Amino acid sequence: MQSGLIYHRLSGLFVLLLILACGVSAWAQALVVPQPEAITFRQGLPQAFVPSIIQDHQGFIWMATRDGLCRYDGNNFKVFQPRADGKPGITSSSLFGLSLDPQGRIWIFSDQSDIDILDPLREKFTSFSRQPAFKKMFGRDIIDAHYIDRQGRLWLSFLSNKVVCIDPATNQYRHYKRPGNLPTFSAFLQDKQGTIWMSNRSGLYRLDQRIDRFVPYTLPDNDVIV
Repeated sequence: MQSGLIYHRLSGLFVLLLILACGVSAWAQALVVPQPEAITFRQGLPQAFVPSIIQDHQGFIWMATRDGLCRYDGNNFKVFQPRADGKPGITSSSLFGLSLDPQGRIWIFSDQSDIDILDPLREKFTSFSRQPAFKKMFGRDIIDAHYIDRQGRLWLSFLSNKVVCIDPATNQYRHYKRPGNLPTFSAFLQDKQGTIWMSNRSGLYRLDQRIDRFVPYTLPDNDVIV
């Protein structure tokens, strides 16, 4: 009787150890990560500073650099720079931001506040910031933040305290006064309910559709949002 009890206890201990061993093995396997690969000029990257990276609908990786726009296919780079022959291309080679819209187009933002649109399938560029309406309204105003929402609308914040929402489908422009009292870097975001939020060093703001204005959102501990 006692030997049978010992046998059952040992069997139970063996099963427990087996379960623990399997769990530890699975946990150890979960921690295994691929070996990182350094991508440099050896693979064709034209410049080391990369302020923005996105992935298009075809799976290609696009990178903004200070020396052009790069497309990476996992092995090689294709670099797009301003064309000397005058044909459509990126307006400036010094880039600071990329965004992907719902149609799969890539919006390209330069340090000189130029905005270009790229159709990645046809590799066709269109200059958005050189359109007469945009040039008339903003001239050489400096863009400090950009965002494309789920409706495909472009949100821009300027250092001159302007905020604008542009619908490229209808070419309609809606202007807002920049919230807060500090003309500093801003950021936009759209939540699951479709509400547009904006933050800067003055605080956090929500676009109130009823009055069509950004209103302050009080944080529990009054943290400053950057």
